[in-house]
Amino acid sequence: MHQFYLNNIKTKKQIVNAMKYVLLILIAFPITAVFAQFHKKSARTITQVCFSKATDFAVGISPNSIDNGDFNKDGKMDLATCNYNSRSVSVLLGDGSGGFALTEFYLGPGGPYSIVSADFNGDSILDLAVANKNMDSVEVLTGNGQGGFSVATSFATGDSPVSVSVADFNGDDIMDLAVANREGSVSVLIGDGTGNFLAATQFGVGGVPGSIIIADFNNDSKIDFATANFNTNTISVLMGDGTGSFSTTTNFIAGGGPTAIITADFNKDGKMDLATTNASGTVSILTGNGQGSFVNNTSITVGTYPMSLIHADFNGDGNIDLATANTNSDDVSVLIGDGAGSFSMSTDVSVGDSPHSIVSADINGDGKMDLAVANFYTDDVSILLNCTVNITSLPVNESSMPDIIRIYPNPANDYFMIDWVLPETTFKLYDIFGREVLITKLFTGKNMIETINLARGIYIYDITGKQMVGKVLVIE
Repeated sequence: MHQFYLNNIKTKKQIVNAMKYVLLILIAFPITAVFAQFHKKSARTITQVCFSKATDFAVGISPNSIDNGDFNKDGKMDLATCNYNSRSVSVLLGDGSGGFALTEFYLGPGGPYSIVSADFNGDSILDLAVANKNMDSVEVLTGNGQGGFSVATSFATGDSPVSVSVADFNGDDIMDLAVANREGSVSVLIGDGTGNFLAATQFGVGGVPGSIIIADFNNDSKIDFATANFNTNTISVLMGDGTGSFSTTTNFIAGGGPTAIITADFNKDGKMDLATTNASGTVSILTGNGQGSFVNNTSITVGTYPMSLIHADFNGDGNIDLATANTNSDDVSVLIGDGAGSFSMSTDVSVGDSPHSIVSADINGDGKMDLAVANFYTDDVSILLNCTVNITSLPVNESSMPDIIRIYPNPANDYFMIDWVLPETTFKLYDIFGREVLITKLFTGKNMIETINLARGIYIYDITGKQMVGKVLVIE
């Protein structure tokens, strides 16, 4: 449904004043579209969530997973992918403005499937761990603090490891690993602080786990983990005892074919919740009770076959939002959270062919959370810079003079009407990127403007006539 909102502006003087305000805003932000709304009695802040068109950076062949970190300690965000068919790790060193330089590190035999960064040897430099699906192992690459990494050291896991995560499971302040294996198990490898790991301990989970997440689900200050199990449509939750061992599995129903799992407190009740992407084209939200149990109470439609999921605050409102990488529709779906556990669709952004993995970080140093997506078939990473804008409106006071413009119905569906009392003029509509999406003549009297082909969002409305130019914002 297309919804447009507009407050009446009464006089030529008010229109000119409003025009000057908006023009100043446009000058202050020349790169992105900027928005304000004019109110009769009070100012109001309007937020439009948007991401830039994707900029792509080449990596190895068939990137399957992506992680972020500052690998060369220059204070700028870098990226790393593991590439299934080139059997390599690609490190993209960021320049702080959204650009990257590529370095490739080869792993040897196998099929790298999942990557995570952490400091495994206590030198305050980020290292990498890669789940090697075809070799039944996890490969550890030690970082040198300049963006380089050592030859990989292998540690055995269960059969077909596909997801790796990191935490301190036994409370010794040393990073350990947990690896989900497609055979239906999780391998826990306890670190010794030098970059080596003890022999893996196996814990059973549901059928074909494809993703693992780590958190404290029962508020006992001990690390637990959960897996998304593709074949059984379940989530397996195992409680940690603080020594590196875990309880027997408790399963909870997820969506159809869960592919990825994340955790956060979506409803701000101090308890960790879960979210999964599902092959059925949905995101499932499972609310936690703080004791290790979860209820699947929300299903949200996203793109086709989502394979990866992350959370961040994209619009700066203090609530957790979500983004999914959708493999078959070649796009990213962004879901905006309300802080109560519900989410609304904000935008879909096109990326490369078959996006398999997504991360969020402030890539260009502007304080906003951007997105990076690993595309399996185009052998690249798509960078989506956050161009969300928050603008406070300028109040417009009531006047005793008659209206010169009226827009209705409010809200509108596929069209809206404009009552215009001045002579013939030109009406233009611009989208959030400043692109002209509609131009037509506005005649004295009633005018119908069709919006059936316009996407949801904020639009800039421009009227140009012989006597005045007025810019007023229309919100859909």
